[in-house]
Amino acid sequence: MPKGTQYASADLVQLVAQANRRMAQEAKRQAAGGPEATNAGAVALHYAQRELTAIYGFNSGVEKLSVKGVSDPETLRQIEEAATRIVESKMLTVSGRKESEQKAAASFFGVDRGKLTAKQRKIYRALTQEGPGGGGNIFDKIKESAAGYMTGTVKDAVQMMVENGLTADQISEAVEEYANKTRREQEAQSIYDYLEDKYPDMDWHTFRINPEEITFNNL
Repeated sequence: MPKGTQYASADLVQLVAQANRRMAQEAKRQAAGGPEATNAGAVALHYAQRELTAIYGFNSGVEKLSVKGVSDPETLRQIEEAATRIVESKMLTVSGRKESEQKAAASFFGVDRGKLTAKQRKIYRALTQEGPGGGGNIFDKIKESAAGYMTGTVKDAVQMMVENGLTADQISEAVEEYANKTRREQEAQSIYDYLEDKYPDMDWHTFRINPEEITFNNL
């Protein structure tokens, strides 16, 4: 266990070291790119780094938390609170992000987390991941479009597409096409009408529910 300093306890020194490891590991993932370099991780790392700015100043050049040479009780308190927030941030770990995504996906499909299928996870990930060009995920695009008031019906429509046997790729492609289409329109066509035009041989009425019952505030 790390030793404490004259003013900081050994527990605080250990907490600071753990927080620094979390930031360093995420920074390494972001630099390497790939599937683990998620937008959620980048945002979490940004906020973790802002903790340093709040404590040490904007032009300090500090890249990690440190209690070395710190004797002011208020500064030590700030360091401890920042380190705690960083260590407790699920978005700074791959496992934490996976757990959060699974919980959100289970809520989206209205099932227990343990009953999520691989197809449901793939659909949810496709709909909620940040696009390569930025600008938010598919739901963000819909919220910003003329169809924004109909975001609730999109969840219903996804369920309907699953019931109609569309693949995960077909579902994510259809919703993204709809999102891009409505962004260019002043009066948006409903996603039901869009699906009826795209897949006229399928039933888009059986599974409809009241769109006012659904929101995407938790996405």
